[in-house]
Amino acid sequence: MRGFTDDILRSLNLEFCSHESKPTHATSLLLWFSKPNMTCEKVAELGCGIGSVSIGLAKLYGVKVLGVDIERSFVECAKKNAKSNNIEKLVDFVNEDVSNIVNYRNLREKFDMVVFNPPHHFENRKNEKKLREIVRRASWGLFNDFLKATTFLLRNKGDFVCIISPRYLMEILELLSSFKLQPKEICIVHGSKCKNAELVLIRGKKNGGKSLKILPPVFLNESN
Repeated sequence: MRGFTDDILRSLNLEFCSHESKPTHATSLLLWFSKPNMTCEKVAELGCGIGSVSIGLAKLYGVKVLGVDIERSFVECAKKNAKSNNIEKLVDFVNEDVSNIVNYRNLREKFDMVVFNPPHHFENRKNEKKLREIVRRASWGLFNDFLKATTFLLRNKGDFVCIISPRYLMEILELLSSFKLQPKEICIVHGSKCKNAELVLIRGKKNGGKSLKILPPVFLNESN
């Protein structure tokens, strides 16, 4: 599986503006799991970084994508990456804090799908590198901002896709439901068959019904 998901990113022309901006396994997994359905035309990505997922969705599936990120250098890099992939007409990138998205009234319920890979590290420890801290350090307040923005942007019955740490799965499932974001499919990601889960992919619907499907697990060290 690792080779397959990595190949998705290799098909894109991506420039990195820093070590912190480089795509990870979570990036390629999110792009793989976010395949739009036939009726999807507009997608928003929260915390888009250098645009790997946004550009991938636009280039692979022809959907229009809005990428949002708080780090200006990432957004500048994302715009360059869109140009080098010849999809400037399909993607747009905004330098904005996710918490401010609800102030953009023109974007309310305008998207068929919202995808996000939020910071996973909730522990109270600061990183010496400020940029790395911005990229990786999480808080429940920040996660709530991601969910508020997702509910705000999604049309009724629109899809959301996210990737999270399994350590906080129970809390996150409860939070999603409280924001009218109903999980419909869960895929557990393992490093190998002998290892505990490393990541969890979740796909769901705004105002969706309460039914949940657990998909077959993914093992990153397997080659497909």
